[in-house]
Amino acid sequence: MTDTVMKILEESWHVLQNSSVYMLFGFCMAGVIKAFFSDDFVNRHLGKGRFGNVFKAAVLGIPIPL
Repeated sequence: MTDTVMKILEESWHVLQNSSVYMLFGFCMAGVIKAFFSDDFVNRHLGKGRFGNVFKAAVLGIPIPL
């Protein structure tokens, strides 16, 4: 049982290490957006859950893991 738990923790650590670059990039991009764009602008283009806004957010988010 402990071997299984240790393997799960080890693999979770590897996933965290592999995704850390993308997470840091995402945090940096969020900071840039917060610093240079007003909340109203972001809400108008990416908020409110309408199809167009969701589509824009998805298109902007596609290149991040690539």
